[in-house]
Amino acid sequence: MRSKKLRWEKEPQRLFEANLEELLDIFLASEFCTSFGARIDTLGREKMARRCSWETYHCFKRILHFLQNPEPRELAKSTLRDVAVWYSCGMLHVWWQDDLPQREGSLVRRILSLAAGGEIISFAGGLPNAKHFPVQEVGEVLAAISQEPPLMRLALQYGETDGYYPLREIIAESYARKDNLPIKPEQVGITTGSQQAIDLLSRVLPRGSVVAVERPTYLAALSALRLGEHDFVEVVLEEEGPEVGSLPERAAAFYAVPNFQNPSGITWSNARREAIARWAHERGALLVEDDPYGEIRFRGDRQRPLAAFAPKHTLLLGSFSKILAPGMRVGWFVAPEGGGRLFEEMRFVKESADLHTSTFAQVVIAEYYRRGFAQAHIEAVARAYGKRAALMRELFHELLPEVRTTDPEGGMFLWAVLPEGMDARELFTIALEEGVAFVPGDVFYASAPERRTLRINFTAEDEGGIEEGVRRLARAYARCLRR
Repeated sequence: MRSKKLRWEKEPQRLFEANLEELLDIFLASEFCTSFGARIDTLGREKMARRCSWETYHCFKRILHFLQNPEPRELAKSTLRDVAVWYSCGMLHVWWQDDLPQREGSLVRRILSLAAGGEIISFAGGLPNAKHFPVQEVGEVLAAISQEPPLMRLALQYGETDGYYPLREIIAESYARKDNLPIKPEQVGITTGSQQAIDLLSRVLPRGSVVAVERPTYLAALSALRLGEHDFVEVVLEEEGPEVGSLPERAAAFYAVPNFQNPSGITWSNARREAIARWAHERGALLVEDDPYGEIRFRGDRQRPLAAFAPKHTLLLGSFSKILAPGMRVGWFVAPEGGGRLFEEMRFVKESADLHTSTFAQVVIAEYYRRGFAQAHIEAVARAYGKRAALMRELFHELLPEVRTTDPEGGMFLWAVLPEGMDARELFTIALEEGVAFVPGDVFYASAPERRTLRINFTAEDEGGIEEGVRRLARAYARCLRR
């Protein structure tokens, strides 16, 4: 995978509109819909599709570079067809397919078509298992709200950009009870999924800021931060957490997932957290602690948040997507202690993007928590995911003993490393033919990707699907070795 540094185009909007039909054909825009974070409108084939959002427009800017290329226009157009669009975890990710063999359609088209026919077992997406959604409890909450006209009217009305105050109180109280963090509700801002908080931060940071990230790191964070044209510095991730010696001398921010990291599943030790907090304090850097999986712990002891070690330097992100349901599209950020300016700047950008997160969803979640449903549900989900993780690792040890995997204490992912000389992209192609999908690990690196790595989700499939999926992956592995 090659990265290209592109300049801003003088007339990108004109080129975008002039070549809209070509772009929509390539990107299957009639099927592309909203991402986790800032609003990306569903695109149709009609001319009204030109009203797509700024985020979508920037995803196309790499392609537009070729439309101004001095090469013949037909060659430029053919280059467009070498662009693959991955729709992983609901997030658009674009890269050049210079080093992939030509094949009909994009990888995502093949995965979606197979999945639609029930022919593929997917370890690719970061999906919670729908069988564990609290359907009955949410139904009870909805019925109760419908019997309270004032509350229902409030839920159906526009809301405040900062979020529904009772929900902000619930979030603050949870941090106080579980982590002894003295967070005030006024520090909490509600977002449309925690992915939007990353997008807001990307817009608030000065363009071209130096942002440290783990190596590897969450691919949708890279996508959001790239839109701000920030410069990445990678910090090597070890079993205990980031290698302190690889921290940069200066950085505006350090984005990280300390609990059950996406993609590796690694959890930082408290000692590493304390060392990273010291670095942030000495450098005046902002720690962006993304914690969507922290509640899904099925082994070991709960670790202290970075915010406990560096309260004045930590922007804490969270989400209800993994602990309740992703369809709610509700997350949050907690501004640093004394970080009123950052809160105001993120609020301003959010107001410009979507005014506010769904009031209805916020009211439902607040009532769900107020009625005491949350904790038992989270514990049940963690137990179920723990069994799936253990089964997945056991099957890897039995059927793929040469493949090294991490041993997560919670979350949703295993990280696997193939033997020397193997390529996860090649294995991915064969695995699709066998009827199983995963995410090749190279997309999780800001630079110099490791091509022997892959991310495996163990939550979306049930036990039978995991067992059959790993057997299919083992067959694909054997075929890959024979090549």
